[in-house]
Amino acid sequence: MDGVYRCCAKGEGRDCCDGYDLKMCYSFGGIYGDCMPEGEVLEARIICSKCCVGLTEAIPYSRNDSGVCDYYEGLTSLRVCIRCGDGACGKDENPCNCSADCPN
Repeated sequence: MDGVYRCCAKGEGRDCCDGYDLKMCYSFGGIYGDCMPEGEVLEARIICSKCCVGLTEAIPYSRNDSGVCDYYEGLTSLRVCIRCGDGACGKDENPCNCSADCPN
């Protein structure tokens, strides 16, 4: 379950929807069809969309000219899949979305 929606497991298609309202049941990954790998951006409003195992769904913040963390191009529902917490400041990580790996 993902809130009021049912999200089937990978490889199930919509077989887990038996006895459930089909308008509220989606296959794994939603319209993306799979989990999103590291560095890929997903639209958080897409039902059943998710980052692959081991990745974190993070807001793709960037620092503006004043040094303040700001949404990427003002789009607040976009998420980037990052490997936050592995000790390395990756390509899409920064102090705004993964201070554990990118302290400054």
